[in-house]
Amino acid sequence: MPEPLWDAAVELAQAEGIYPIARALAVNYQTLKCRVAMASNGDSRAPAGFVELTPMRASGSVSRSELVLELSSGDGATLTIRLPSERELDVERLAEAFLRRGRR
Repeated sequence: MPEPLWDAAVELAQAEGIYPIARALAVNYQTLKCRVAMASNGDSRAPAGFVELTPMRASGSVSRSELVLELSSGDGATLTIRLPSERELDVERLAEAFLRRGRR
């Protein structure tokens, strides 16, 4: 999820409570709790190297035989890859390359 949306979710959670907001937005409770704690300490960004893996809900646009990988960086950039599930993908190398792209 892009950082501006996380920031908004944190603000809502601070006002309405973490559990109801995590449930309403279908985000990981522990991740939101951690972000609320960081915001309370003056740090609203996820720690460097933070990776959140969440299961996808079945939808009409994604078949069960398709792998969907979405990466988001702290600057709001996203990368979405859709592959047949039988294809192999080195997620770690891909994520490292994606996060390094702005440092060159």
